[in-house]
Amino acid sequence: MPRCLSPTESNNMDKASRTQLLDTITNQKEQLLQYKAKLRDVVAAYKSVVKEKEAVEASFTALSVSTDINTTDETDDGKLETSLAEDGARRDEADPLGINKQEVKDDTKALMEKIKTLSLSLTTLSQEKNKIEANFIAERKHLRHEHEMLVSQLADEKNRTHQQAETLELHISDLKSRIRSLQLEREREQADHAVMLRELQSLLAKERSSKDAIESQLEEVQHALRESQHKTQQELPVVSEVYEQQIQQLQRELVTVRDRLKSAENKANQPSPFIIELQKEMGSMKADYQTQVEKEQKKATEAESRLRLQSKQNEERVSSLEAKLSELSQVVGNYERLRFQDQHAINKLRERVTQLDMENTALSRAANLTPEKADDEDNLETEQLLSKIMHFRSLLKAAAEKSEKPINLSSIFVEDMNKADEESPLCRQYKEELEHVRKSLRGTSYELSQFSRIRTRILERPRKVNF
Repeated sequence: MPRCLSPTESNNMDKASRTQLLDTITNQKEQLLQYKAKLRDVVAAYKSVVKEKEAVEASFTALSVSTDINTTDETDDGKLETSLAEDGARRDEADPLGINKQEVKDDTKALMEKIKTLSLSLTTLSQEKNKIEANFIAERKHLRHEHEMLVSQLADEKNRTHQQAETLELHISDLKSRIRSLQLEREREQADHAVMLRELQSLLAKERSSKDAIESQLEEVQHALRESQHKTQQELPVVSEVYEQQIQQLQRELVTVRDRLKSAENKANQPSPFIIELQKEMGSMKADYQTQVEKEQKKATEAESRLRLQSKQNEERVSSLEAKLSELSQVVGNYERLRFQDQHAINKLRERVTQLDMENTALSRAANLTPEKADDEDNLETEQLLSKIMHFRSLLKAAAEKSEKPINLSSIFVEDMNKADEESPLCRQYKEELEHVRKSLRGTSYELSQFSRIRTRILERPRKVNF
């Protein structure tokens, strides 16, 4: 038959279930708050990564558009080879430098647009990097503050445990001294009891010897009485009565002596109540002392285990904080390197833009001739045209010398018209620089993806350690 629960037991079970439910609710609330904080950090990180991705995609699109323009120009040049071969003489007369001005303007516009997109992407990347640096500095300050607090707590705990250990040692030494004094008292009492027992034993021996002497006397008297009875059967009855009275008196004395002997033996066999009480007190004091010693040893072992566990947790916390700091410092170093590379690329592109502007101004000065001068130039002879070309060439040399980065004029002038459609060294150099910038941007995108992964991993880790 199942046992029915009493109302008190049912109430206790209801209280226990309520407390368990309340504990689970509080734990779930704390977990929800932690998840909300982590979700906020993840959303902020995702937004920054989306901005960085948009900036990198804009730079990639600009670079891909520039490469498409170069490929379309090459195909158009291949298609117009025949027309250029037919109109070679007229192009020599109209454009003696072998450079199309409109194409130069389009190239400068395309480069300016690319530089704008790259500068915008770099500004967004720098803004995101500044945000990340600010978050990193704030987290580092927070971690340092937590580390200092943990170190102070550890020092306080060490001092407290040291003080507790000292107090426990003092208490144990006091208990040992008290136990020693109690042992000495018990030894003295045992010595006194031994002396008393020896005295009682000597008294018992004396009583036994007196009993033996009285019994021997009684036997002698009985033997003499029997002999005297044989001899004095014929004597007077008065004498017999006297003897009988003496015998009865001796018998009474013998009974009293025997009673005294039995009482003395009983007293000797039974221990005294004082000794029993002392033995009980000694047993209770030994039990109390044993329990106190066990309690103190248990407290000492618990304190030592707590101290070891706390020191181990503090060491693990410090090692994890040092690992986080090393990872974050490595990420900051990578970002500093990327910023330096991007700044270097921007400076190179700015220098190239200034150089192209100076070349464009020189070409525009050369091209800003009136129609009348152009008609006069059509009627000029080869020597006069050659002198003008040399004049413009000297102007280009002067402009190139004034620029920060001089250019190779031999790569601009085309002496053989059959090689005019081929790729010039300057164009090759521009293409190589463009490929270098593209590779650097790819490297930055890859490092940004790595940093986003590291940051998400850091955000997923718990920030606090409960001691």
